[in-house]
Amino acid sequence: MIALVRALRAEALKLKQPWLLRSVLGENANLDLFNSLVANCRMLFLWLAAAWTLAAFVEEMVYRGYILNRVADLFEGTSSGLWVGVLANSVLFGIAHSYQGIVGALRSLIFGLVISGIYATNTRNIWVCMLFHGVFDTIGIISIFLGVNL
Repeated sequence: MIALVRALRAEALKLKQPWLLRSVLGENANLDLFNSLVANCRMLFLWLAAAWTLAAFVEEMVYRGYILNRVADLFEGTSSGLWVGVLANSVLFGIAHSYQGIVGALRSLIFGLVISGIYATNTRNIWVCMLFHGVFDTIGIISIFLGVNL
């Protein structure tokens, strides 16, 4: 289990580096919503709680657990239907994060593809996705708290 967490953390750190998107689009994700978090311990704990409940748990249940599977069901559970579901829910996940601007939406789309791929190739284990998502967001929240722009 510890090895799995370390591997997920390493992958999350790689994804948190939007250097390619920044170099292509010339801008960072718009994280103004999180400005109150910088050096604020109270907000840190509030955002971590929200990340693990609303993002890691609820978003994974909705996007991977529900949307991906319903789209796959439209294709009668075929493997191609599963991959259409991966793509569809990743696009919707990116759109849902468009409040972060184009870079944030594209980064979320890429994150959605990665985590949906993990879900699709890991016997549809939603708990692995929740753990990955929670670690990913925790790294981002702590980075913002520390004033580091990933």
